[in-house]
Amino acid sequence: HLFDTNSGTPERGICSIPYVRQSDGETVYFPSNLIENLYLSNGMSAGNTLPEAQVQCLSEIFERAVKKEIIENEIALPDVPD
Repeated sequence: HLFDTNSGTPERGICSIPYVRQSDGETVYFPSNLIENLYLSNGMSAGNTLPEAQVQCLSEIFERAVKKEIIENEIALPDVPD
């Protein structure tokens, strides 16, 4: 059995966040401490409407992909003039 060792209350189980899988609409629960420990809060999205939240989610994915490319290829970003 799994439990959240950070909560101090193992009988509560694991604190999880519900997500809606876009491929089939099923709600899945993902342990919040995995998100916090590995990625902080980056990667989650919200919006005033579902389409707005989906656009925000895609923006986060693109941002991560670009950041990964910059780090892996040691790209020096240009200075932004004032």
